[in-house]
Amino acid sequence: VSQLRILDPVNGDVAAAGGDSAALEERYLSTSQSRGLHVEPTMPSLTAESYAEMEPSDLADLLPGFYMPIARGGLLPGNLHFYHIKSARESRQHKVTPTGDEDVIVTDTLQPDGTGHFCQIMIDPMGKISSITYLGGEELQVESLWSLVGLGETFLNLLYKRWKSGDVPDIVEFLTDEWAVALFHDHFMEFCHQLKLEIAADGEVKDLVERHLENVDLTSGLPRKLRAEARNDLPPEIVTKMQDRLLEYLRKNTNHLTQYFLPENFSQSGHV
Repeated sequence: VSQLRILDPVNGDVAAAGGDSAALEERYLSTSQSRGLHVEPTMPSLTAESYAEMEPSDLADLLPGFYMPIARGGLLPGNLHFYHIKSARESRQHKVTPTGDEDVIVTDTLQPDGTGHFCQIMIDPMGKISSITYLGGEELQVESLWSLVGLGETFLNLLYKRWKSGDVPDIVEFLTDEWAVALFHDHFMEFCHQLKLEIAADGEVKDLVERHLENVDLTSGLPRKLRAEARNDLPPEIVTKMQDRLLEYLRKNTNHLTQYFLPENFSQSGHV
């Protein structure tokens, strides 16, 4: 019999309970996911004496880490709305910082009268959205911006390529267009998760990933060129499967996602 002590920054100070520490830990881990916490599988007892003897770096490894994006915002002078949402996930093995302009997508149409928007999207070296910053007179739904952080940039409909070529003068206007409605649906993250599991379990995809990563130093991230080459090398049947899963997702949620013209609608309209 021992005591399990866990620092819980969401629901209180220190949660302490006597009894079987393994059972308590299992119960805590089973509920932590719904509270935005990631807890290491081993959480030893922490007494005042052992705490005093620990180095700050050792203590950091014992603390639970947030995995859901962190959002900050406020109303600034001039009636400007400010939002900053960043990823809370940070590798404990290595930290990689953006090194080039390809990691930043930014547009600025903000005018002195408060019209327009300033928006910046940061892409981490693994190709995922790591932060979104917004400033403008228009109030946005923070939940929508929040849901984008952590997604792969490829979900954003070639945003980087379009922005680089000058076709996207305003990121906010681009993301509020009808094509993006599916990104903000309640079931979109579930769709992404299921698709990821299905694709990751495919043997051909595993071989493809291993081949492309064979001589890659992951501490430096995945170069944009390498990510593009890997996508182009995907087997045609995998691409078809991804397209089919997307159509299934749109069909299941067609009551809300009415903006999309599905293949069956196209055939019913008399076009071939």
